[in-house]
Order: sequence, then structure tokens, then C-alpha cells
Amino acid sequence: MAARPLCVLLLLAAVALVSLPSADAAYDAKKGLAAIKTALKQKNYNSYITLMESSKFNDTLLTILPKYQVTLLVGQTKAFAKLKNWESIKKTARTGFQIAAFNMLGSLHTKKAMAGYPMGKTFSTGDYTYLQTKLKSKKGFALGTTASNGSIVEWTVYMDAQVIVHGVDTVIMPPKFK
Repeated sequence: MAARPLCVLLLLAAVALVSLPSADAAYDAKKGLAAIKTALKQKNYNSYITLMESSKFNDTLLTILPKYQVTLLVGQTKAFAKLKNWESIKKTARTGFQIAAFNMLGSLHTKKAMAGYPMGKTFSTGDYTYLQTKLKSKKGFALGTTASNGSIVEWTVYMDAQVIVHGVDTVIMPPKFK
């Protein structure tokens, strides 16, 4: 009878170990953050894109980025279809911010990374006026999509000299806003 509880404990311990971020993942996140900052500083967008395609960005990186005052824009791939129309965004958000974008498979990781930050109003992907207001106010924010209807939700986070749309599979680097 004592063997069954022991097996359960061993199973739970194994699951806990698997769920913990590995040392390699943490190292990759720190290395990736350093490479991002270097690429943005040098305006070397080609190396930035290569970095995004080759690195494994995970919970560790999502946790580190806000500490360095980098703003994240996050969301599901389908919901970002309209946000990829950079010419439309440029007409309303002439702020000088650099925007890098790559897709994320969902917003659960983001909610975890943004824990403790207040959630703001919900608005549609076409509401660029509100986006412009937030950028010009220089107040930190991040965007994430809800799984139900793809609407965009605002999180208040730190703002730096660039806005990064964060995800895991593909990269789009639009020209610097002027």
C-alpha cells in the first residue's frame, strides 16, 4: 500500500522538474536579450531578424525583458494579421519608436510575465488612434489578444525607446518610424 503514494510522489516530482526552466533556456534568454539590445543600438535589423528566427524565446526571456524596460506587444498569429499593415500604423503613430514584430502562439505566457500590472481598455485592431495616443504619451504598455474574439487588451508595463511585438515563430522588421 505504501508503494502507491510513493509512486505518486515520484511522478509529481518528475512533472515539477520538467516544468522548471532549464539552465540552457535561462542562458539562451540572457544571451538573446543582450543580442537584441546590441542589434537595436547598432540598428542592425538583419542580425536582429536572424536572432529572432534562431533563438528559443521562452518564459525566462518574457520575464527578463520588462526588467530592462523593454515594451512587449504580444498576441496570437491570426489576430496580428491587421497589425502587420505597417503603413496604416505609420500614418497614426509617428513616434520615432522602432517596432519589431514576430508572432506568439497565445497570451497565457504573457499574462504570467505581466503579473502585477493593471489591465486597461479593450480595443479593436483598427483602433490606431488609441495606439497613437498611448505611444505619444510615452507611457508603458503592452498588447495581448484574447483567445475568444481576438480583441486587443492593454497591459501597463515599462516603456523604452522601442516597442517589440513578442512571439515565437516568425519575424517582421518594418522600417524605423520617422
